[in-house]
Amino acid sequence: MIEAMVEDRRPRGTDLSGADLRRRQRGKNLVVAAFLLVMALAFFALTIVRMGDKL
Repeated sequence: MIEAMVEDRRPRGTDLSGADLRRRQRGKNLVVAAFLLVMALAFFALTIVRMGDKL
């Protein structure tokens, strides 16, 4: 039962070096940052448009 709890769930075919892992993580971080930036800009644009209707 202990062996089942300690089972390694990583795919077997991935032998990535530290540099590859860092590069992949940096790519994911950039995608998330770009998505958050787009969401923030959309929020501010919608806010400005809605305020413009009340002026």
